[in-house]
Amino acid sequence: MSKIGAPIIFILSILAFGFPVLLYLIGSISAVSSAEVFLQTSYIFFFLIVISILIGAVVSFITDFQSSVKSLIGLAVILILWGIAYAMSNNEVNKVYEKMNVGAGLSQLTESTLILSYLLFVIVAIAIVVTEVKNSLE
Repeated sequence: MSKIGAPIIFILSILAFGFPVLLYLIGSISAVSSAEVFLQTSYIFFFLIVISILIGAVVSFITDFQSSVKSLIGLAVILILWGIAYAMSNNEVNKVYEKMNVGAGLSQLTESTLILSYLLFVIVAIAIVVTEVKNSLE
């Protein structure tokens, strides 16, 4: 499946960027509306990529469940970390958020995503250091 899925995702990624650029270069859209066209086509292709990845994952789970267990464990760990990050985040809305019409829920979701990014960065940095130390001792 990865022999088929990887090229499909690559092609969709190229189209997500290339299609709006092509429209802009041939003059079909103006500079003012180009940002909206970029945004809309990026949304469309992003969701196509996500759907392709999900279909590939489901097929992989069905065809070879034993090797997919590690992926499920990794997904569970990330979801647990996001739950911890969500519990740590607050939902305060400051004046900048009010200007941008950001409510309490979106504020908490944004902060939890930032905390999750920080947590994952620290975990990866620790894993790199541990791996290097382990390799130098061997």
